[in-house]
Amino acid sequence: MVAGVTWSMESERRALASGGERAEAVVLRLESSGGRRAASYPVFAFTTARGEAVEARASAPADPARLPPGARVTVIHEAD
Repeated sequence: MVAGVTWSMESERRALASGGERAEAVVLRLESSGGRRAASYPVFAFTTARGEAVEARASAPADPARLPPGARVTVIHEAD
């Protein structure tokens, strides 16, 4: 399953917070956007309330020092 996960974009965060589900997640890796202004996007693994395993890339970049692989965070995702 592929899902959008909101990490920091405020308008998306508010929209998902009102109708999304929260889940405990772990950062699997950081993916680079490449190019001149490369940014790092965390890829999370979590399990939905229905028991589905999900791997999803954040919709916004993050500081690699704050979200290294193995870090545990709470994500908000679209409800099933």
